[in-house]
Amino acid sequence: MARKAKQKVIIQTISDKEIDAIHLAIGKTLKAKREAIGVTIDDFAYQVNISRSGLIRIEKGQDLTLRSLLKVLRGLGTPPEDFFDALPQKPQK
Repeated sequence: MARKAKQKVIIQTISDKEIDAIHLAIGKTLKAKREAIGVTIDDFAYQVNISRSGLIRIEKGQDLTLRSLLKVLRGLGTPPEDFFDALPQKPQK
């Protein structure tokens, strides 16, 4: 039985720098949305069950997990698909 030739799989990669830029764009957008509804960081952190320092890190684009992102989006009343549709396609530096 003849072996099939291995096919090269080409996967588009993303650099750490690009990931950091996306995290920063997400954090800035979350902060702007929170401020737009007039909720303090302390009150919002309590409402979404995230520590104040954790929310500060998220809004700075650091320490972002899917779990924390979903908690914040739920607290903002924003469906994830709407949030991502509104993000800039090329994060600003």
